[in-house]
Amino acid sequence: MTTNELALSSDLPTLTAEINAYKRVAGEAIFEIGVRLKEVRDTPHRYGLEGYRDWERWCEDECDITRQHANRFIKVADELGTSGFRDAALGIRALYEIATLPPEERTRGHTLSSGATKAPDEMTVRELREVKAALKAEREAREEAERQRSKAESDYETVRDTLESMRDQPPKVEYVL
Repeated sequence: MTTNELALSSDLPTLTAEINAYKRVAGEAIFEIGVRLKEVRDTPHRYGLEGYRDWERWCEDECDITRQHANRFIKVADELGTSGFRDAALGIRALYEIATLPPEERTRGHTLSSGATKAPDEMTVRELREVKAALKAEREAREEAERQRSKAESDYETVRDTLESMRDQPPKVEYVL
């Protein structure tokens, strides 16, 4: 029997349950991989590595994981390891996008450009990136509004101080003949 001829159930609900169970196992593995990568990265001497560069080499040579991917696994484990996301059947890309959301945005619903409202664990990677871009634009707009408010306040104080200093001085009148 070849790989393509595995004895699979012909029952769709059974196949669906099996797929979802394997997705959960894969999701759990993402967290466990992240924890272990972090352990070796943070204490390389304990494992016979000289430092960060050795860790990077070890990741690529022994684990077939790039530094960038290893850091994503670690970010996911650090940010989401104790959350309900650990049980979610999400891939590393979606989990990484969620892990890089502000903590208060990870569990609330977000309205997408399609009009749908979804929680981050229900979104595709593309939708998560859309939400992150919208949150960034919103933050930048708030920061710009704050800068404008601060400038207006400063301009007001300058005008007020100028008017007050003029009030204390007698008017200068020059007659030209």
